[in-house]
Amino acid sequence: VDWMEPNVIRYDLEGNVFGQVNLDFNLIKGMGCDLESYVFLNSREDELLHVIELESNDEVATIDFHAAMDNADIWGIEWVRDHPDGQLWGNAENHLYQVSVDDEWNVRSVQDFESPGDRAFGGPAHDGKDLWVGGWANSTWFKIDDGITELRIVTIEPTFGEIEVENDV
Repeated sequence: VDWMEPNVIRYDLEGNVFGQVNLDFNLIKGMGCDLESYVFLNSREDELLHVIELESNDEVATIDFHAAMDNADIWGIEWVRDHPDGQLWGNAENHLYQVSVDDEWNVRSVQDFESPGDRAFGGPAHDGKDLWVGGWANSTWFKIDDGITELRIVTIEPTFGEIEVENDV
């Protein structure tokens, strides 16, 4: 994503371009993905979160989340699908916000708290367990317990392989 150019270029794991989404807005200040269906782009131009469907590359919704985040100057965003009661995280200067987004893209505030991240553009990121935010002044990344237990009922290892026809799992 280029700050001034209204497009998102998609790459595969080998670094090859396999798609481009041309947008009707620019000044992207934050981006998240649900790892299945959607990319979420936070635009400074209209202060909305634009929802882009990965399969079609079409914008399917916009989310006006600012009131649910105390009208803070949110830049960095993260979508955590393992947080069904509050998937969207927003980063403001020294503050994190969590909001829930329903199936019709309506939002409600879940929690907010102070963070050591001194800039709105330093995260947030989620590693599957905890949040991370960056500090500009001291070039430090901070790991923050988000207070949520991510429930994973089934784990499969190895994640790929072959089983012979006559063998049991």
